Amino acid sequence: MKNIVIVGAGQLGSRHLQALKTLDDAYNVFVIDTNQNSLSVSKERYNSMQIPDKNNVKYYDNFEQLPKDIEILINATNSNNRREIIEKILNFSNIKFMILEKILFAKKDDYFFIGDLIKNKGVKTWVNFSMRDMDFYFNLKKDLPNKQIIYQVVGSQYGLVTNAIHYLDHLVYLTDCKEFSIDTSLIDKNIIQSKRAGFNELNGVLSANFKNGSRITICCYPFGNNPVVVEIISPDIRLFYKESEGKVLMSKGLNDWDWLEIDAPITYQSQRTNKLVSDLTLKGDCNLTKYEDSVLTHIQLLDPLLSFINNNSNNKLNYYPFT
Repeated sequence: MKNIVIVGAGQLGSRHLQALKTLDDAYNVFVIDTNQNSLSVSKERYNSMQIPDKNNVKYYDNFEQLPKDIEILINATNSNNRREIIEKILNFSNIKFMILEKILFAKKDDYFFIGDLIKNKGVKTWVNFSMRDMDFYFNLKKDLPNKQIIYQVVGSQYGLVTNAIHYLDHLVYLTDCKEFSIDTSLIDKNIIQSKRAGFNELNGVLSANFKNGSRITICCYPFGNNPVVVEIISPDIRLFYKESEGKVLMSKGLNDWDWLEIDAPITYQSQRTNKLVSDLTLKGDCNLTKYEDSVLTHIQLLDPLLSFINNNSNNKLNYYPFT
């Protein structure tokens, strides 16, 4: 059997693991986390799924049991230790495919160091910008022949930074335009702690102007329970997507701008990783963002945010305090 390794067995890593139980083919699955509680959560969630288990799943709190050859490595750790973990594994194992969670790294140099390392090692790598792997968001591109788009996101307390990078990547995908400039002037100067200890988050309004004339505005209120709504406008279509309800209200010029409600449920990670694994093993490719493309999106966002943090805090940081 081929080997799949999941590093980081916390909230997201455990969902990757659950999806593997639904695969048609059997795999050796290695789940690694130094935190025993995280390993226990992953094991409990995996075992709670009432379907036959074809896989051989093992849980470890160290890297000593890693196989020499890894078909797919999924790294779901925090940004501040991801480089070290990737280096450690690549020093011992041969990896064919790798999926990394965002935000990738805490230090700018790590983006280029790991880029060179995976290129030299021949590891095909993608970043889990999941909107590209959701049916509605993926298929929307064919309805947007005109690439100049106005994109707006509004909601309460959903994590501005950790989610902004998803929406920025989605607009990169829709427009085929990779270059943009960030405006931080309307972000709240009150820097808050992330739900993950040791990291920061922000509220307010973040916007970006794309080189092709597209624009995105992402608003996160620090209070209330306003559900996240995505609005996308182009000369061809206009839509409102209430993600929490999985409902889209859309009108198209081709249909005289009549409004139509569409069912578009958000798929969770536990429903998607199985497809990613199948795509990689069968086709050697998947819908996610290639590593080299994701680096530019990360840095164009994170450099201005780091400047914002340093201009509005007594602490002067030389790393990105986000994950």
